[in-house]
Amino acid sequence: MKVHWLCAGLMAFSALSANAADFRSGNWQGSAFFDNSGHFTHCAMSASYGETLFLFSINNSYHWTMGFANPQWNLEVGKVVPLRYYIDRGSVMDAKATVIGKDIVSIELQSTASLERMRKGWTLYLQAEGKDFTFSLEGTYRALDTLLNCAHTQIAGIGSQPATNSSTPTATSSLTPTDSSRLEATTVVANLLSQAGMTGYTIVPAAQVPDAMSQFDVVWTGPGLIGALKVIPAAAGITAGDITTTLIATDNKVCKGEFTSGLKSLGDNAVAGSQFAFTSCKSALGQSYVTYTVMPRQAGGFYNLALLNRTDVTSFENQQDKFQAALAVFRQ
Repeated sequence: MKVHWLCAGLMAFSALSANAADFRSGNWQGSAFFDNSGHFTHCAMSASYGETLFLFSINNSYHWTMGFANPQWNLEVGKVVPLRYYIDRGSVMDAKATVIGKDIVSIELQSTASLERMRKGWTLYLQAEGKDFTFSLEGTYRALDTLLNCAHTQIAGIGSQPATNSSTPTATSSLTPTDSSRLEATTVVANLLSQAGMTGYTIVPAAQVPDAMSQFDVVWTGPGLIGALKVIPAAAGITAGDITTTLIATDNKVCKGEFTSGLKSLGDNAVAGSQFAFTSCKSALGQSYVTYTVMPRQAGGFYNLALLNRTDVTSFENQQDKFQAALAVFRQ
């Protein structure tokens, strides 16, 4: 039996903000942009350095650009401006900037190597038309991750939901959380956070959850972590193994780099019929690590507890153990 209708992978949804289209990361602020038909075109972010804006953009084909804007400039639109830049004490790179507005230039980033250097560097030095510019790269590592995740979220939200078929029981109702499933999931998560002694977490209002995460009944964010819980109703013939297999396959399709996955023991948190899976995607833009704990509900069916981390995996594993232990106690 197919189980795509009851699973949602988390790797594609690794960015949330107070608004689904707007976000802030350090001194960077950005948004998702759409055409007149409402179709997603790109995510962009900027940071101010005096009168000059430093910009990054990623479009719906995952093409990256870097840009600079200054209201004092009066450039010839369409002109190509040669420039040179280097990061910290690295090698000097030649590039060409296209004037796309009288006060803004855009540079296509052809390789992820230069983007990776910006993520890990401290200072960007730019030379253009006889002038020198300096931009701090502090906070760019996390900001570029946030920008990529903005694109991930919007692109994932464009796709249609899998079609249902006559052999799939109540597929449509299971895709869409109900008031009852949301209440159950929110109650469970509130108990998880309290029991695990976690602080600094915020439950995302349902109206602010991106469409790409709409299958989850509750989503929350915290320091270095995104969490989500899905209540999966009882369905004949579906096991925890079926669910984790589908989740791993979904994340594999999303990953644009080196993908690894597997199953782990729940140890002291084991409940009969549970399964614990992990996926990891490592690319030039960093690494995402996701765990899925699929645990039986007391009332039949399962919970899918999904946790995503992009920072300290060791700290994340400690958090995940606490969440799993609490879920084993508070599952309904």
